[in-house]
Amino acid sequence: MLHRNSAALAVIGALSTGYPFVASHAAEPIFRPLGYDWQLTIGVLSSFAAREVFVSTMAVVVAGADDAEDETVRQRLVSATREDGRTPIFTAPAAWSLLVFYVLAMQCLPTLAVTAREAGGVRWALLQLAWMSGVAYAAAFITYRIASAVLTGDPGAGG
Repeated sequence: MLHRNSAALAVIGALSTGYPFVASHAAEPIFRPLGYDWQLTIGVLSSFAAREVFVSTMAVVVAGADDAEDETVRQRLVSATREDGRTPIFTAPAAWSLLVFYVLAMQCLPTLAVTAREAGGVRWALLQLAWMSGVAYAAAFITYRIASAVLTGDPGAGG
């Protein structure tokens, strides 16, 4: 089983019928080429509200607690595995891919709202979202493949 901690199991059970859980499972195939499983996907999707939400989302999903500063929670995050129970969630290639994605992707929903307001409509905001997301995805994909090839010798084996 993915989570051995009973608190984490309770949180996952409660989340399993919620919109973020369903959305992350639906979007996982889109993010899988970047090395992300559904857990990283839910973190990425929720962070569109604000980047710092990623850490607390991962703490809740993986460790069943919302205090990411707690040393126990941090240890659970470091040692968390994917559904196979063996592969770490945060492989080096996936982590590098995630960093590149966040550097290049649209910052957050409030940024889009400001762009739409300043431009007098949503057209530029949607163009900005599409362009930045596309560039971020492509760069994260390339990063994941290169990191996988360098670190494992297999460009698809990073996680």
